[in-house]
Amino acid sequence: MRFRALGATFGTLERRSITFAPGLNIIESPNETGKSTLAAFLRVMLYGMPPRDRGALADKNRYQPWSGAPMQGTLELSAEGFGDVTLRRDTARAGNPMGRFSAVYTGTGDEVAGLTAADCGETLLGVPREVYERSAFIRQSGLAVDANVELERRIAALITTGEEEASYSEAASALKKQLNLRRSNARSGRIPTLEREIEADEAMLAELRSLQAERAGAEEALAELRSRETALRGALAAHDAADRQEQLAAREQAKRDADDAAREARVFRRMLADSHVPPREVLEENRSRLRTVQDLERQQREAETKRQDAELALSRFDAGGHPSRLPPAAAVWLILLLLCAAFPPAALFIPLAVEPAILYASAVTVVLFAVLFTLEYMRAGKAPPPRAGTRRA
Repeated sequence: MRFRALGATFGTLERRSITFAPGLNIIESPNETGKSTLAAFLRVMLYGMPPRDRGALADKNRYQPWSGAPMQGTLELSAEGFGDVTLRRDTARAGNPMGRFSAVYTGTGDEVAGLTAADCGETLLGVPREVYERSAFIRQSGLAVDANVELERRIAALITTGEEEASYSEAASALKKQLNLRRSNARSGRIPTLEREIEADEAMLAELRSLQAERAGAEEALAELRSRETALRGALAAHDAADRQEQLAAREQAKRDADDAAREARVFRRMLADSHVPPREVLEENRSRLRTVQDLERQQREAETKRQDAELALSRFDAGGHPSRLPPAAAVWLILLLLCAAFPPAALFIPLAVEPAILYASAVTVVLFAVLFTLEYMRAGKAPPPRAGTRRA
């Protein structure tokens, strides 16, 4: 890396500008003219203010500008991998001098990626602040050689293997810390803590295995259910096909039945059209005559029953020893009874012009006279027979 120019308002440097030439640059001036201040300014521009300095001798208090202006400065440099870069630091707050930082490419104003206020010097020089202050940065009072882990690590690495990544003190401190962490303490020991974590992990692992077993069983049950679902869907499809076939057959049968009914209806219509159907009035009159004939048949059955009863009584009278020959008057009445019994069938041959009511009245009158005569004759026939030895006149 090579410095090119700087501009500073820093301690005794009031808007001071310096341009550096290639190679070694030596700055000569009397005491208290700002040589040490210029060296401190370069360190601050690279690494910023030391964060742990306190008191009146701290850099942020020691290098306050004598004019009272805010602390600020710029540094132009060239670095391998970055090119020409301009660093700027100024004071945004009184309690944080040189706290605002920016890094841009010189002449363009574009920000340089990878350079920040905290790690700008370490990125450009390859060493942290502590190593820089104890190696390349030589103060007026001499080089600081106090103990520092980073410097010790680098010196030890250069003396032994040349590697700069290992440090005895750092390794010893890390080992001691790890031993302290791993001491067997029931509360804060690392080993008991790890054992508890292992137990918790094993419990979680057992639970996970149980869940995996349950999942495997559920997957098997799901596969079986899916197989059953497939079989049931196939059976359902077969049943649906059979139902559709039956419905189709039923529709075909219904269609055939409807066609047959339609043909029969057409036949009946033709028969009705060909036949001479009487009017409704004639049909009603014939229906009335039919009812009359049915009543006459009923009366005939009743008269027949009465006739049979009379013949039974007559046969009983003859068996009792009475003369079986009826007197002339009884014979007349018997003839009338027979005529009345035969009257309903004979009424069928009577012209229907005669009122049916007159026929009924006449038949009932004759039947009543016949019944009265028969009862009187039977009462007279119950008289006691003549005594023995009495001669019949």
